[in-house]
Amino acid sequence: MEPVYVIIDEKARDDFEKEWQIAYGYSDCEIFRDLDEAIIDFEEWVGEWDNTYIIEKVDSEGRELVYKR
Repeated sequence: MEPVYVIIDEKARDDFEKEWQIAYGYSDCEIFRDLDEAIIDFEEWVGEWDNTYIIEKVDSEGRELVYKR
């Protein structure tokens, strides 16, 4: 699987998965094939005051945090 990079609200995802015990999913997230593009969009879109958003790398190995402000 080619890796993709996802901008996601980590707190909302973790709270959802803890409460419902099912995967949150990425259907409501920005998805990118290039990490640099994801970071540019992240910096433009996510306010400095909001520290719950992250960029995750998703591939056949699972998910991994790759960028956090």
